[in-house]
Amino acid sequence: IYTNLDTVMLGFLKDNTEVGYYNAAIKLKYILLSLVSSLGQVLLPRMSYFVQSNKMQDFLQTMKKSLNFTLAISIPITVFFVIYSFEAMMFLAGDGYVSAVSAMMVITVAIIPNGLTGILGTQVLTSIEREKYVLYSVIVGAVTDFILNLFFIPIMGATGAALATVVCEFVVLFMQIYFCRDL
Repeated sequence: IYTNLDTVMLGFLKDNTEVGYYNAAIKLKYILLSLVSSLGQVLLPRMSYFVQSNKMQDFLQTMKKSLNFTLAISIPITVFFVIYSFEAMMFLAGDGYVSAVSAMMVITVAIIPNGLTGILGTQVLTSIEREKYVLYSVIVGAVTDFILNLFFIPIMGATGAALATVVCEFVVLFMQIYFCRDL
């Protein structure tokens, strides 16, 4: 939702060049996020089984391992690609996209909250039949992204859209943490 919203708003508030820079920046994010979030898709049936079988201790232990695994992968990946964003952008898109490096540095940070919300939203809230809270968090995130884009895009272009996305991913994460607080 956020990426599509960002792209549309960039097109309206800036120009196609900024949309191109943003799309170049998010390509790497998608690749890295698929590595980080793959665990969430695999564990959903297991987590649902634990809940249905009333094995909450196993459920909580698996949740903790998933969160630790996601953090152990997402933080080093994020740090590495923030530090080497220039080289990664030159490798992925070429010299014409030097202006996309700052957007890539910012959007790469979204891997951490996005990976964690994959665990909390997909594995935890869905397994314990609190899907409506996932929807609430995503709606608030989308509204946050829209409002922040109105301020950031005119000033910072693609980097502003990336910053709005990072902030809204953290908003979604904090909401989902709140909805999981009893666990």
